Amino acid sequence: MKQSMERKEPQSDEEEEIEWTPVKSPAEAAEVLHGTIFEFASVTYKLYLEDEANHPAKYEGKLKPSAKVFVVTALMRCWDNNKERLAEHYVNHVLNWKKYIDDRDAKFFLENDHIYVGFDGRKPKPEDIEFFKDLWRPNSTFALKPAEKEQVFVYFDTMLHYAAEWKRMKKYVALWEKKTNTSTNKK
Repeated sequence: MKQSMERKEPQSDEEEEIEWTPVKSPAEAAEVLHGTIFEFASVTYKLYLEDEANHPAKYEGKLKPSAKVFVVTALMRCWDNNKERLAEHYVNHVLNWKKYIDDRDAKFFLENDHIYVGFDGRKPKPEDIEFFKDLWRPNSTFALKPAEKEQVFVYFDTMLHYAAEWKRMKKYVALWEKKTNTSTNKK
């Protein structure tokens, strides 16, 4: 897949700037979002394989994370023919958490259970959700290192950018916006 983002070297002490690949239609934004999600899953899978090989005792007697990522990725293939619906899901359940991603706040992964919802609307098993949340808990055996966390946030920057592009081009009103408008109108 074509790289959907490039990091530019910072010109000063300010934050690095991301240069996004332009999209011309909602379908193209949904396609890039879909590709970014699967690229992220592939990178995550390879990182786990490497960690499992380097630290076998850490995973002794447990289902290896690479196996979980492999299964989740395989189950997510149901989105292949529903990229627009995937974009809609990200707009409704992930985009409204953008501030957490921008602030690099782990609460996004610890408190937003909607990112773990499957295609059919059912949540994965609680232990699988807890496994992914453990990646963000500092004292967990499986905790991500700061550089790994940043890599995850960069992927989510990209996912949210293309979800927002899809939303803008579709003129789509997200569920959380409808709730906000309803509660505002009642006052």
